[in-house]
Amino acid sequence: MAFRAEKVRLKNALRPGEVILASDLLSRIKQRPDLDRPPVLVVTDMCIYLIFSGRQREISRIDFDALGGVGRKTTGFGRELQLILDDGEVLTCVYHPRDRNGLTADLITERFFGRVVKDTTTEFPTDED
Repeated sequence: MAFRAEKVRLKNALRPGEVILASDLLSRIKQRPDLDRPPVLVVTDMCIYLIFSGRQREISRIDFDALGGVGRKTTGFGRELQLILDDGEVLTCVYHPRDRNGLTADLITERFFGRVVKDTTTEFPTDED
């Protein structure tokens, strides 16, 4: 896949030789109710990027080494991927309802657990909306 749009969005953030493996449009990130447009989750061979569009574009880079935990579950509202960073920060990504593949979640869980994990409900901390 070419990932032309992601390469343009990330042109100043990608490191030399870094390869984009997948991207998914998210519905929202629970901890960021201030976002007025759906964020994009991009997975490369080196890290994870979250692209926030809105009044000002913001790009967050998360190195795989900075992940302290990963959770994944399906709820009545859709699929969620929870990224727990080493510093304790939690990001809960809610996938867009039309996205049936969730390839980014597959790649992240595979990198973290050594295999693709579709549901980590027992490890997924309960959170209040």
